[in-house]
Amino acid sequence: MRESVRAALPGLGRESFATAWAWLGDHRAAEVAVRELRCGRPYEFTLPTDAGCWTWTTRLVSVLPLRDPCLASITPSLSAT
Repeated sequence: MRESVRAALPGLGRESFATAWAWLGDHRAAEVAVRELRCGRPYEFTLPTDAGCWTWTTRLVSVLPLRDPCLASITPSLSAT
């Protein structure tokens, strides 16, 4: 999330840039975000711009499947000859 906000900085107007830069430097906001995520709540940052509001939302992901077990049954085995 922070990397994405940082990447958007060059295209922002003066006020939006200042708001985003202040948020990036706010260590208390980062601590709040981590606490919210650890409690299972999403964290959101909204940045008003001249073109409208941009919103970034981060959610905790505790488990990501590495492989779909259903695909294993239809994928040919590499050891089969």
